[in-house]
Amino acid sequence: MTVAATGNRPGRLVTVVSESSERNEAEGRQVELKTELGLIFSNLRIGADVAGALELRANSGLGYRGMQLIGAGFIVSPERARDLGLGSFPGLEQHIRPYRNGRDLTASPRGVMVIDLFGLSEQEVRERYPAVFQHVSDNVKPERDQNRRDGYRRNWWIFGEARRSMRPALHGLPRYIATVETTKHRVFQFLEAEVIPDNMLIAIGLDDAAALAIRRGARRASKRAAGTAPQADADADV
Repeated sequence: MTVAATGNRPGRLVTVVSESSERNEAEGRQVELKTELGLIFSNLRIGADVAGALELRANSGLGYRGMQLIGAGFIVSPERARDLGLGSFPGLEQHIRPYRNGRDLTASPRGVMVIDLFGLSEQEVRERYPAVFQHVSDNVKPERDQNRRDGYRRNWWIFGEARRSMRPALHGLPRYIATVETTKHRVFQFLEAEVIPDNMLIAIGLDDAAALAIRRGARRASKRAAGTAPQADADADV
């Protein structure tokens, strides 16, 4: 039974600790109760107000969803990347880089790479990297030409969602923290700066191992406050 009153005031939370069935039902049961005093929140608990927690301003501008390609033709094998000129054309290593999605982090990495031409015009790609231009023209443009969004059709050689805001947050870092957006067990780990995250990953623009430990600890604390047992995190190289 729950009884409530308006206003912000301390309450009394009474919970059943144990219930004895030694007596018969006609005589009733012996019940042991525990009483707590304090503010009672919407989850009927006293303690941390998890439901009412506010965003931390210090975290603003740190976490972003990864790239949304809108075109599977951007993904290539390392062998195909070498055929396109990786290792032969100066600067191409900035545009063909390792690529990771959620399954790569929770299972075994596929070992694929992705062509990221953000920052280059169509003409610049054609002149600097003709083999790459031909590849995306053959494997990405036909799909984009059928897309209903004008921006996707017009900028067909660039990721559909190239995350302009995320790039400055990761620029200059040797590594960053990543976690899968939707997962049963929340795991944080470092990815090397050269790795491009998929849109099912959340990239956090921090390279400090202490920041990684804080986020793991905060997750455990929030689960304890919510009354759920925290799951063990997978180890990450720090």
